[in-house]
Amino acid sequence: CALLTSITVDENNANFSSNEDGILFNKDKSVLICCPAGKEGDCEVPSGVTTIGNNAFSNCVKLQSVTIPVSVTTIGEETFAGCENVNLIVEPGSKAHEFAKTNSIPYIFNGYNEAETAQIEKLTFKEVRNENSEVIGYSVFSCDKEISGALNIPATYNGKPVIEIGSFVFEDCTALSAVTIPKSVTTIGA
Repeated sequence: CALLTSITVDENNANFSSNEDGILFNKDKSVLICCPAGKEGDCEVPSGVTTIGNNAFSNCVKLQSVTIPVSVTTIGEETFAGCENVNLIVEPGSKAHEFAKTNSIPYIFNGYNEAETAQIEKLTFKEVRNENSEVIGYSVFSCDKEISGALNIPATYNGKPVIEIGSFVFEDCTALSAVTIPKSVTTIGA
């Protein structure tokens, strides 16, 4: 249905729902089932969606970008099959980030341009846990020594704040000219 641009579900339907953009979901909108193939431009997956179903965006050839929130933890098979022009906008370290890399789908990090995304990809992050072993944030653990130019450290990674920069992270980064540290960072050199 290449011309289909919108799906509307009666609000009294017990199993399915749709949003103002004409996208099909399960009733509680935790599963995105189908984006109509005729949809054009940009699409933002609503926060709260946890699953993007199999083939959900298949053959949406007119889509330019899909923004995927960190709440999405499951992405189905062939989700973006036939979407040659789509770029994903993802959160660093998220399931969508991992999915895009694994499936060779072009992506950028939400709030960053392509060059900034490439720089952030050269960082390694590790989990910071509290006394109950819960992940409370992330630490910049290491940096690829080939990084050059300016670097904007992201404020979040996989939906949690970047709160630390480890010791000697940039020691071998001789071509790095500037580093911007987000306000979320509370410790440097830990």
